[in-house]
Amino acid sequence: MLKHSLTLLALTTALLSPANAGPDALIKAQDLHQQLSSRPNPQQLLLLDASPTPRFRAGHIPGAVSADFWRYGMNPGSAGQWQARMRGWGIRQDPAQRIVIYDAGADNLATRVYFDLLTHGIPAKRMQVLDGGLHQWQAQGGLLQQGEGQAPEPGDMTAQPADPRWLAQLPEFVSLSGEPQRGRLVEALDPQNYFGAQQWFDRAGHVPNALMLPHTELFNADRTFRAPEELSRRLQHLGLRADQPAISYCGGGVAGSVPFFAMQALLDWPQAKLYVGSQREYLLDERRLPLWQYAQRSPLRDRAWLAGWNNRLMRQFGATHLTVLDLREAEAFQKERLPGAIHLPASLWQQHRNEPARLADLLAQAGARPDRELVLVGAHSGLSPDKALALVLLHDLGHAQASALDESVDDWALAGGDMEKGAPNARTAPTPAPRWQAPARSLRTAQIPSPSAGAHRQWLGPTPTAQRPGAALRASSLLQANGQPQPAWQLWETLRKVGVDRYAELLVDLPDSGEAAQLLWLLQLAGMPKVQVVQR
Repeated sequence: MLKHSLTLLALTTALLSPANAGPDALIKAQDLHQQLSSRPNPQQLLLLDASPTPRFRAGHIPGAVSADFWRYGMNPGSAGQWQARMRGWGIRQDPAQRIVIYDAGADNLATRVYFDLLTHGIPAKRMQVLDGGLHQWQAQGGLLQQGEGQAPEPGDMTAQPADPRWLAQLPEFVSLSGEPQRGRLVEALDPQNYFGAQQWFDRAGHVPNALMLPHTELFNADRTFRAPEELSRRLQHLGLRADQPAISYCGGGVAGSVPFFAMQALLDWPQAKLYVGSQREYLLDERRLPLWQYAQRSPLRDRAWLAGWNNRLMRQFGATHLTVLDLREAEAFQKERLPGAIHLPASLWQQHRNEPARLADLLAQAGARPDRELVLVGAHSGLSPDKALALVLLHDLGHAQASALDESVDDWALAGGDMEKGAPNARTAPTPAPRWQAPARSLRTAQIPSPSAGAHRQWLGPTPTAQRPGAALRASSLLQANGQPQPAWQLWETLRKVGVDRYAELLVDLPDSGEAAQLLWLLQLAGMPKVQVVQR
């Protein structure tokens, strides 16, 4: 049996700082080769190959032990079972023993074995992952050994129960899904799964408010991990923060180990966790927990929802939690309208789009309440320009409880929906509402901001120029004939094909403010985290 030792290297001052502590979790192939060649103490370095057994037999680093993840896979067992497993791999209690874990490279098996060992008592400082895996080992001239390999000398490690510092459970996972301002969920599956084009289980999509971070995006083309600075920039661009909880997941808890490793081991984020149960456990829950397909909740509400929450009985007893706000002009509103609707025409939204204080006054005068959801209805179906603009301006006022009916008022009436006809009587006339605060935040910009450090930007509009490089894009290319957004996967594919980069800071520059607002919403539904509309 080939056994090798790990020569301890002195740490530089830079590597001792917290910001640079993470890279020690990786070892380069050339460094591993040098340390194996020195061999001052053959028992101090343990190589674990996390690949499936057939791949291990086909070729592994000489002296490596097969730690085939799929042999225990979805059923890792108790602490006692883990103890037997670790001892069978040759893991000893000796803190001087170092463990290097590898897979094929740009895979997810080594990081999952790292996580399993970490949560069962192996200190992070004893472990490293081979950067680039077997691919880089061979690229650097490393030889392979075929066959079963020799059995390691049994270890004496005492396994600990799974450590909750890094292991998320379903209640915590569900709670964070509903509170994205407190922390974020990170899905490590590819866009086809995230947006619902493919599915693992009985339903397609992703957990509400989860960010998409395919594990493959964390690697370079040579299968090594991206530099810590680049990883940090990408994660923060997506909305992740080092000082908040971040729980990664996937279909069965394997691919999710890659973002976990990047956050916990490479970036030293203290609140990173992996939800091993992932979608497999989440979707088995008897509550039938939801999945989304768009990256965020669609602003569109359908007929059944509005009819249910705005029915006559709910309004009679004051139990409804919403207000219907009609964007049509006065003549159409006076003729007929949805029951209980108030009125603020699209022309006024357009006229005062750059005057948030004036819009706040108009909303209060119309009878809109800042503590209720506003459901916008109008002359057009889908995410029409007038609805999209009003939704953006409501968000400018800090009113997140805003949505729009996915059909026109005429379609509602033709399908037999309840309507009030004639001039509004005293019962439906608006009464003054509490004062709106304006503005809380803005999704638009009057002046073009400087790009964030290390970031690049794209201009989105009819005709990008050399001075404003980007992608030619109109909102109409992302909408269906009925004005509704394309299905989530198709929306993502359309943006990908025209070259929209979600790691860029996107500036929407369109002459029509309504279309610009449409495009802003559509980009957000596709998971573009940093989008601004250039104010005109």
